[in-house]
Amino acid sequence: MDTREFPQSAGVEKPQAQIEAEKTAEDLATRFSGAGMEVINELLEEIESMELANRFSKSTKVSLPEDQKSLEQDETSYKKAQLLANTRKIQGGIIDLAGSLKSLVMDIKASQIEDSE
Repeated sequence: MDTREFPQSAGVEKPQAQIEAEKTAEDLATRFSGAGMEVINELLEEIESMELANRFSKSTKVSLPEDQKSLEQDETSYKKAQLLANTRKIQGGIIDLAGSLKSLVMDIKASQIEDSE
């Protein structure tokens, strides 16, 4: 977390405004990531338990490059794996965004503090 924007003298305890800003930033990031993870978990459960449409065959193998032939899967397994991978990628993005949100909140709060506080 970048707190260098908060006016502060060397060797002095953190100002109360900074402590409150850190708490606010942490709370907002937790709420943001919690809500996002809730949605991701719902999607992961749905993907795990869903029945795919008949156009995805359990008997047809997906064509893969030669170096990946050992990973060969049927169309249904491949599609589910693809959906899971995309969902997990978004999950990682939520975690990254929560960190960015904390930095943004700290910057907002620091921008409201006068040097004399």
